Amino acid sequence: MTQSLLFNPDQYLAPPGFDLPEQVEAARKAGIDAAEEHADPEWKTAARSALLQVAAEGGPFTADHVWLVLDRQNVSMPRTPAALGPIFLGAAKGGLIRKTGRFVRTRFARRHRDLVEWEAA
Repeated sequence: MTQSLLFNPDQYLAPPGFDLPEQVEAARKAGIDAAEEHADPEWKTAARSALLQVAAEGGPFTADHVWLVLDRQNVSMPRTPAALGPIFLGAAKGGLIRKTGRFVRTRFARRHRDLVEWEAA
């Protein structure tokens, strides 16, 4: 594959082991939809409330901050932590929060990854 093919979406062919961009987006959307669909409605209400509470504090925040609020409120974890993703995406689409453009290392044990940093819009 030549470099020109990498930057020309009309001619792009995914190398072996890689998906086409539209396949990646479809898989992402399917995962988000599944996480939203399978999360308990009461948990989603509590998570939205916790997110708005964290955003109202005025500083930058990550999903870790929302998880800590939920823990302090004795809200049980959902089947998958991915359930928090649609909550953030909904708040962002609703104009309540926005990405800062920075990433922050998670503080939770065994996750060791970077999280998107957010702020109130």
